[in-house]
Amino acid sequence: MDGDQVLKLKGASLHIPSALPATVVVGLQWGDEGKGKIIDFVSEGFDAVARFNGGSNAGHTVVVGGTKLSFHLLPSGVMRNKRLFIGNGVVVDPEVLLKELDDLASLNIRPDLLISDRAHLTLGPHKFRDRFEEGRRGAFSIGTTLRGISPAFSDRASRVGVRAGDLLEDEALKMAYEAFAGWNRVLINEVYGEDGDAIVKDSFAKLKEVAPRLRPHVGDVSAEANDLLSKGGKLLLEGAQGYFLDIDYGTYPYVTATHTTASYAPAGIGIPSQSVQRVIGIIKAYCTRVGAGPFVSEISGPLCEAIRKKGGEYGATTGRPRRVGWFDAVAVRSAANSSGVTELAVTKVDVLGGLEKVPVCDGYMDAGRVVARPPSTIVQLRRCRPHYLEVPGWPDLSPEEWRDKAKGGIGSLPEDLRSYLKMIESSIGLPIRYVSYGHDRADTLELGKDVS
Repeated sequence: MDGDQVLKLKGASLHIPSALPATVVVGLQWGDEGKGKIIDFVSEGFDAVARFNGGSNAGHTVVVGGTKLSFHLLPSGVMRNKRLFIGNGVVVDPEVLLKELDDLASLNIRPDLLISDRAHLTLGPHKFRDRFEEGRRGAFSIGTTLRGISPAFSDRASRVGVRAGDLLEDEALKMAYEAFAGWNRVLINEVYGEDGDAIVKDSFAKLKEVAPRLRPHVGDVSAEANDLLSKGGKLLLEGAQGYFLDIDYGTYPYVTATHTTASYAPAGIGIPSQSVQRVIGIIKAYCTRVGAGPFVSEISGPLCEAIRKKGGEYGATTGRPRRVGWFDAVAVRSAANSSGVTELAVTKVDVLGGLEKVPVCDGYMDAGRVVARPPSTIVQLRRCRPHYLEVPGWPDLSPEEWRDKAKGGIGSLPEDLRSYLKMIESSIGLPIRYVSYGHDRADTLELGKDVS
């Protein structure tokens, strides 16, 4: 049936738009690609912005007019005064969320926020277990943020978690407490050798204290999001972390505890999969990674330190220095294909300015064999060596010079940078829609069909 569809239900008509305008934004590397900035930039044209995965381990930074804000749970569209959703695919730390709301209130910003009643909560015992597990792994530690994310998702899968909706009724919270406390008390007492009773009771005492502040923000996000779409509203779905931290498709076990792919977005917010018409993949002009795990194009030494310092490559959540590597076309191409990306946004092109040559990893080699896609096992991935091609570098411009050139559009940017961007488009097989050349929202160039 062409055009909009009309269903007849017992004499009534239900109008269903043929195109439900939902857009997904995801990272295609190891996180820290600059999603916060791009989401803030593009969200102007949307009615609502929704986080669909992860937890407070995310760190999305937005800079507007020189004011820098980092969000761990609130969607990055908050500075555009958009309606905000936190979906069922997110684990919510009440303390972190309330601090973000308090920080915004001090700026006289009070977001229109709705948290899914199906979203699970990250509580004190989860953080305790996270710290213990990382310590137990010793030299094989994952490098988590210690925010309790994995234990929270583990309790969700074990059906002993506490959900935001449990805060709405005393009886529901009592039932959730019995399941949660029974499991975590025994685990902490018997496995970790600590006082599980005290840790669980302290956590729930804090939860009950803040519950009155959270309740007004809890509701049926799925119903609200679907209602918005059915009325022709535009929804932007914000992903946390990056493709190669996905629990299935990332460099397992050095991954996060949830899904980071675009295909998870509808499930993580509760909308139909066919709602998604557009997927924006965010990539940095180079690669970074936080924590342990294989990193084929990683570099070290003075050049690594220079890029890290110039790019401000320190975790927004932990402050840890990020590992640095050259752009990995093999990894990004695989991530873009699997996520159904329709267009790219490239960030931090200014950071590489001033280099004589810019290497690009265009292939993996394993014992003389070409590897077309990132291997699934750590053993093979660690054997892989990067095959580089080099392209000419572009000038190191000041922020003012970047802004001046950007006024003339893509054709006014340095020629060698345009060639670099064309190479990315060719190697990934997708058009670049946005180029970011600085921290501020305004330091972003929206392109046409290509970068010619």
